[in-house]
Amino acid sequence: MNSPETPDRPRVDSIATLTVTRTPVTRRDAAAKEAGEVQERANCNSMSLGSLITSRKDECECERMRLLAYTECVVNKWLVREGTDRISSLKE
Repeated sequence: MNSPETPDRPRVDSIATLTVTRTPVTRRDAAAKEAGEVQERANCNSMSLGSLITSRKDECECERMRLLAYTECVVNKWLVREGTDRISSLKE
């Protein structure tokens, strides 16, 4: 890809490569990031269900669904147990 040399444009022998400088990530940086993520999850887990639904929705959606699934599971177990106890008492 040679182009003719002109006064305002020097001759180009090859395509220039772009050098990207990356800041090295230290173990300390990685640990701090992980600690921040753990703290985010802890904050999310400690929120009440009402605030869980309304604030930080994206980060907490998974935790909210987990909480709702757990609650539904407990309620269903209670309903099954109650229903089984009532059926047993009716049979007697």
